[in-house]
Amino acid sequence: MNPQHSRVRIPEAPPLSRVFCKTILPFGSVPTNFHGARSVRLSYLLRKLKQHQRMIYEILKKKRRLASGLLYKEYKNIVSDPVVDRAYCNYIKKMVELGLVKENGACRWKFYEIVD
Repeated sequence: MNPQHSRVRIPEAPPLSRVFCKTILPFGSVPTNFHGARSVRLSYLLRKLKQHQRMIYEILKKKRRLASGLLYKEYKNIVSDPVVDRAYCNYIKKMVELGLVKENGACRWKFYEIVD
């Protein structure tokens, strides 16, 4: 067997800039400071939340810091058809993972607060 025939030619990959940057943004459209970038990220993440998660976020935004049980009671009082406590825990966990909410304490003594 001829060694030249067994080689496979791999095509050259395009540069990363062509793969990831399909559009060119105008200079003024990208926030140039930390506060602007944070507000863009925050608005993006809030759009991704479900309606019930947004309600929980709004409660925390007003109260700044609440215990888990009090937050759930407040949520149940505001919403006409609240989710069960298990779904509530999953919603809170997701918001913590996204970095929107900070969790302090453990077990029954958990407190949640908005990340600034």
